[in-house]
Amino acid sequence: MITGHTAEINGIEASLKMEMFPNPSTDFITINVDKNQLPYSFKVIDAEGKVVVKTREVFESSLKVDLS
Repeated sequence: MITGHTAEINGIEASLKMEMFPNPSTDFITINVDKNQLPYSFKVIDAEGKVVVKTREVFESSLKVDLS
């Protein structure tokens, strides 16, 4: 499980309150984010550096992501 993270938003470093699990995974991951941090976006990158999933403006605080 990954908890908490720091991100750069428009050149400003911000602390995110989030969980992502399981890690590693080959089929699904779950992402939980505090509601006050909506919307958000993310990328999932595999061990070879390939972008597996890329999102724009997610408005759900709990999201199950299909990696297959």
